[in-house]
Amino acid sequence: MSDYTVVVARTFDAPSALVFKMWTDPEHLVRWVIPRGFAPPIIEHMDARTGGSLRMRMNYSDGNVYLSKWSFVEVTEPERIIYDEVCDVNGATFHRARQTVEFAEAAGKTTISIRGEIELVPGRDPRLTLEAMRTGWSDGWNDNFDKLEALIKMR
Repeated sequence: MSDYTVVVARTFDAPSALVFKMWTDPEHLVRWVIPRGFAPPIIEHMDARTGGSLRMRMNYSDGNVYLSKWSFVEVTEPERIIYDEVCDVNGATFHRARQTVEFAEAAGKTTISIRGEIELVPGRDPRLTLEAMRTGWSDGWNDNFDKLEALIKMR
C-alpha cells in the first residue's frame, strides 16, 4: 500500500445483493452518496456495467461545484466494482483515482471495502495536499456509509 492508497471498510446488516444494488441503482445512490457539507448529488448519467460510466454533480455548501466521472472497469454482481474516477471542482481536475469496491458476505452481513489509489493532478489547488485528500476521502466515505447504513435499516 502506497501513501496514495486509502482504504475504508464497513460491515452492513444486509445481504451483498442488496448492498450491491444500493451502489448500482441511481435511485438509491443519490440517497446516500452525500458527504457532510454537500447537497444530494445529481446523477446526470449512470450505466453501472463493465465498460459503462457515471457522471455525478455535487454542490458543496461553500458554492463550489464538484463533478465526479466514473469509468467502470469491472462490475461483477454482487462481489466487486472497479472504476476509474476523475474529479473536478469548478471545472478544474484535482484528482484521479482507481477505486476497487469489494462486497464480502458472511452470515447475512456484508462488508464493503473500498480501496482508492489516488493520483494528485499537477496544478491543482495547493490546499489539496495528499494528507488533505486522504483525510477528505476517508471522512467522505464514512459519512456516506452512515447514510447507507440508515437506508438499509429502513428496509
